[in-house]
Amino acid sequence: MMKTLTYTLLIGLVLFASCKNEKKEAKVVSKEGFKTYTSDSIGISIDYPDDFEPKENIKQQIPIAFYEVNDDTSSYLFHPNLLTQIRPIPPVKISASEYLQATQTQIKLGMQSKVPDFKTYAVDSMQVDGVTIGSFKYDIPFNDTTNFTCKMYIALLKDQAIELNCTTVSKDFDKYESTFDTMIKSIQFKKK
Repeated sequence: MMKTLTYTLLIGLVLFASCKNEKKEAKVVSKEGFKTYTSDSIGISIDYPDDFEPKENIKQQIPIAFYEVNDDTSSYLFHPNLLTQIRPIPPVKISASEYLQATQTQIKLGMQSKVPDFKTYAVDSMQVDGVTIGSFKYDIPFNDTTNFTCKMYIALLKDQAIELNCTTVSKDFDKYESTFDTMIKSIQFKKK
């Protein structure tokens, strides 16, 4: 009886210690040329370049964003960036391609009042950590001299969609697209 009680207490202490060490805070680990951002609450880890910095909760719907750091840190508007949005999915059967199409349609409807001939293009998909991630691009006119290009990546998980918007000034997008793709390919999803 005493032995059983001792083992039960020991197991309880081990479980308590392991729960105590499981933090809900984000962690950053350095690798050569990249750092890894991990968040249990968001449910992902992602590699990002050393010259980018993570910004948490810049808006309620954007739990984590990554911005390229440069000399002008007063405004992130023109910095290449990756914004992460987490959207809950109602319990209905929808395929990743249907969700991707619905997202494109939603963006088109939102943009048509500003840009009547708005189009998405370059639809593609890839496998990352066992999850299909669809992507498409679109251009956003900002003013007479500056336009932005966005490449949106969407991962459809069991009960949520993770949307990753990678944006930069259009004239620089080709220079950053491979960096964005590398970031996306590094994602690991917390399995539920």
